[in-house]
Amino acid sequence: MRRQQVHRWTFIIAGIYNLCWGAYAGIDPQGFFRMAGMAPTPYPQIFACLGMVIGVYGLLYWEVARVPERGWLIAAIGLLGKVLGPIGMVWMVGTGHWPPGALWLCAFNDFIWWIPFGLYLWDAWPHFRDDIHGPNQPVTGESLSEGMGRLWLRTDWDALPPAVQRLHSDGAETVWTGTSGVTRGAGFWPRLMAATMPFPKPGDDVSLRLVLEPNPIGQTWCRRFAGRNFLTFQHVRADGLLSERARFVELRFGHRVEDGALVYEHCQTSLCLGPVRIPCPGFLAPRIEAREWQEDGFDGVCASIVAKTAGGRVIVSYTGRLQAGEGAA
Repeated sequence: MRRQQVHRWTFIIAGIYNLCWGAYAGIDPQGFFRMAGMAPTPYPQIFACLGMVIGVYGLLYWEVARVPERGWLIAAIGLLGKVLGPIGMVWMVGTGHWPPGALWLCAFNDFIWWIPFGLYLWDAWPHFRDDIHGPNQPVTGESLSEGMGRLWLRTDWDALPPAVQRLHSDGAETVWTGTSGVTRGAGFWPRLMAATMPFPKPGDDVSLRLVLEPNPIGQTWCRRFAGRNFLTFQHVRADGLLSERARFVELRFGHRVEDGALVYEHCQTSLCLGPVRIPCPGFLAPRIEAREWQEDGFDGVCASIVAKTAGGRVIVSYTGRLQAGEGAA
């Protein structure tokens, strides 16, 4: 985690502060009212109970310091209290129920913690997200050593023709070149959806260059249609699905082998907002139909991709023939 030591000390100090403040409030529940210039409360037990709650938060903050990667929710609740508390205090002072002198409590209990708590929540969010959405995590380390293609395809690997296997083999950068026929759908909705993505322009013999580059968690696929780039990032998720991201859209695929062809089974579409994945509503989500195969007498890969609206109208489709070029294994 970024700035882990800074976050550890933040919550160690926050824990000490909360325990000290809780002890003070329990021992002298009238102390705050005296310092604020207010009349003693007739119910000091309530303030003493509040001190007990604040002190317990100190123990939770120490747990965040012990394991920063798993403390996001505790810190988020703590920060929420440090935001709602001042809102209530401002209302009490603004309506004349409490004097302005009471605001000093917020300075030390709340305001000074906003930035360090907020910074921690930013850095810890990926760990919290992966903790509650374990399958979203990309497979890395030793599990990826066999190659992303083999990891995704598993027992179906040997059922694929050599050219398709070569396309999904990992290692050094590989380059594939060829041509494709591209069509785009008609109508407002298909055109609007196509405009949000760098889909290729229509044509019968569009030149296509595909560059595959390995990255720490998977592969980068750079498709270049007649000078127009279409960049996506792929990795295998912990649940065995293939994730492919283009701009702010993430697609997830299963697979099957049908008559020697690799068929992509589109499972889900999500919108990406930073580290957050939001499942796309069905009426907005495009449907992807894709397959790869090898024709007899052709030492390359044939590929067909069709993107449709939820209603079945074509957004864009292309079918191409690719051969391994320079840099290919």
